[in-house]
Amino acid sequence: MKIRLIIIAMVFSSIFAAAQTKKNPGFFALYGWGETLIEHISDIDKAGIKWLRVGGPMPSKEADKCILEAAKKGIHCVPFVGDYRQREIAQKNDMKTWRELVNNTVLRYGANGTLWKENSSVKPVPVEYIEVWNEPNIDHLDTPPGKLRDECYYELLKIAYEEIKALNKDIQVIGFNTAGGIWKSTTGPKPDGMFEKIKYFGWFKFIKDINKIGGSKYYDIAGIHPYTTPRAPEKVGLFEALEKLRGELKQNGNNQPIWYTEVGYPLDYPNNGNVRDEDQQADFLIRLFALASSRGIVQVQVMYVTDIIFSNDNSKRTFGFFTPDKRWRKQAMATKVMIELLGDPPDFIKAISDGVQGFYEYEFKGTNGKSILMAWTLNDDAEEKEIKVSGTGAAVIDKMGVKRILAAEDGKIKLKVSGSPQFVIE
Repeated sequence: MKIRLIIIAMVFSSIFAAAQTKKNPGFFALYGWGETLIEHISDIDKAGIKWLRVGGPMPSKEADKCILEAAKKGIHCVPFVGDYRQREIAQKNDMKTWRELVNNTVLRYGANGTLWKENSSVKPVPVEYIEVWNEPNIDHLDTPPGKLRDECYYELLKIAYEEIKALNKDIQVIGFNTAGGIWKSTTGPKPDGMFEKIKYFGWFKFIKDINKIGGSKYYDIAGIHPYTTPRAPEKVGLFEALEKLRGELKQNGNNQPIWYTEVGYPLDYPNNGNVRDEDQQADFLIRLFALASSRGIVQVQVMYVTDIIFSNDNSKRTFGFFTPDKRWRKQAMATKVMIELLGDPPDFIKAISDGVQGFYEYEFKGTNGKSILMAWTLNDDAEEKEIKVSGTGAAVIDKMGVKRILAAEDGKIKLKVSGSPQFVIE
């Protein structure tokens, strides 16, 4: 009898523990401010994207409407609190206002938040993750006299973490969200360096310095912004950066997971920081998705839902998934195709070729329950590769969803691959 009771207790304990286990978030996410996300919410939903990074003032009427409209479609929102628009909070060391801002955001949008109580007809999709400040290692964070950005951010992060966990211990805090997240950078400070005159921190130095003064206790997830343009994602030390960061998080942190909390490929950008055209934009993005998935990145938040024109100088940042008149760019269609084939999050199995002579062949478990291969090279010109298959042939689907059938010879198909990824399905 005693043994039976112990077994029953163990079963119930495991069931309870499983119920308490936090479900992984979606891998594919899109960044925008409330108003622009609302304008494109139907297309976001049609693209299969179920996670949004929400910028702008928190809490606010605009954020209210965005989070409600997203909830109606079962879409989750990840807001960030703090950026250059709240620069006076940091400048004046106004931690009372900072506490109130963080506190009000959780009480408004978290589980049992006032937004959901005031809109009982909408099934709640409460906020489960909050990012603390956007790009605090550069001029998005201004500091009080005599303080460096790492010292100032440590205090902001610590207070935000303590406030969030006191109100809802299940909300995960995403720290850093640094400008930068690659190792072979050609702009900004070196990853482990600093611009002494203007006190811009390299993204890796910023994270290390904050961990060194005790900051590792105050974030659940490390966020970075690994922009690579105009270069391809394979050519910027993406994997080297992750290896360095994981080493730091393991040695001086709590081995936190990593998110790409902002990254994208613009068609227009100052100083030629843009990709060539819509095809290259789409190719680079879905290749980045595959590379990130292969290295355990939990979520990729894509910059940006639509195009941006800076008001101070009228310069364009043409990142848009969708154009202002709601046309789908090729990157939006390619993302939809990838989600439909691989699911969200993708189930990465292995790298059959991980850049050998510029060739990549990754294996995923598809939404059909079968193996799906994703293949591309670093060359724009097509080259023929032999791909192993188990049957008499395979379906090949390009990034726009166009399908063709290739017959196999001796257990292989001959596939012309280029910089534009293709999916092979048996």
